Amino acid sequence: METPLVSIIVPVYNEETYLVDCLESLLNQAYENIEVIVVFDKGSTDNSLQILRNFESHRRLKVIEIDHTNIARALNLGVEQANGELFIYVEADSKLRTNYVQRGVEAYQLERRPAVAGIAIFNEYWGVSGIWGKCHSELSKIRDNRYLKRDLQLDWCYFFRRNAVLRVGGFNEKLFISEDRELVRRLKQEGYTFLVVPEFLRSHAASGIINNPLATIKHVFRSGYLHSKQGGKVNPFPKKHALFYGSVLASVFGFLLFPSKYAALLTIIVLTIGYLVKFSTVVWHGWDVVENRAYLFLLPIFLIIRGFPYLLGYIKGLLEGM
Repeated sequence: METPLVSIIVPVYNEETYLVDCLESLLNQAYENIEVIVVFDKGSTDNSLQILRNFESHRRLKVIEIDHTNIARALNLGVEQANGELFIYVEADSKLRTNYVQRGVEAYQLERRPAVAGIAIFNEYWGVSGIWGKCHSELSKIRDNRYLKRDLQLDWCYFFRRNAVLRVGGFNEKLFISEDRELVRRLKQEGYTFLVVPEFLRSHAASGIINNPLATIKHVFRSGYLHSKQGGKVNPFPKKHALFYGSVLASVFGFLLFPSKYAALLTIIVLTIGYLVKFSTVVWHGWDVVENRAYLFLLPIFLIIRGFPYLLGYIKGLLEGM
């Protein structure tokens, strides 16, 4: 098997908590023909740079220091510096299994066609704790199962063919969030395809956003707001979700303005319908996937709770744009 050079690009901005684990997992890859390019944002205020200095002796790692910018710009600078035929985008709070690069290259070599733009390899969370964090983890497994069944269209990737990405203009530097997903959609529109390695070889840190309900709500609200600011064509709010949450909000406000048992009953009916619809979805796709089937009853509630702040953030973005 040929061993093409693989460039691993790691944007770093205030990542001291998980950076050592991340870099060690990259430098310990079984596949040896790699280069690790760390794009360090000089706007960082923690000890990330000092940690990087401790890794300077590794011949396969180099650090690029840049002025404070967004993630898409940092990635494009990394791609420009990359020498590999393939490159991997690694978030600094992630760890890769030792065979991650090897499995990606093997899949690529089996179908080495010009139309292939990348290889999607599944990921999981590490450091999960509590019921809320477990809901995140189980939901991730169900989502990946839907990708494997092709019930959901693959819209993410971290392992790319460099020439294909450059041909479509790289990551969109106008975006605040979801730059990787937007790139995948753009590549697909240009006729490129993606290979799938159905193995969990990447671990993403379960930070406070995953395990803490309040932190999740704040993060989801911000995601909805930023998606809205980026425009509906890039991140359209799903119509079926808008209909459900719009109905719930309308019934709740109706109850607050005109309190009565009928308004309360309408709110309960709408929420019950939403729960049953989501319950049927998670059971259908998650029955053989989740570790504890009791979570199948909790996940619809989790999804409904998480959906409201996203909608409110999206509405805020829309109102500001008027």
